[in-house]
Amino acid sequence: MQQVAEKARYVMIGAATRARGISDATLHRAARRGEIIPVMRAPGGFARFDNGDVSTCAARPRGGISAEGGC
Repeated sequence: MQQVAEKARYVMIGAATRARGISDATLHRAARRGEIIPVMRAPGGFARFDNGDVSTCAARPRGGISAEGGC
């Protein structure tokens, strides 16, 4: 599954987060804050994100107790 998320240009939240080791909630929060913007919505309303944008967001250091990356 990771290879699919890495190759696809537009990915759904689940595929994007599993491939990068961040939680779905992290990406949802980043989207609500405007740190990452969905590039399109599927007919069912599901957001699709640019694979490169998700990679950049996941690699960004986050504040708080953990020094791991996150959006």
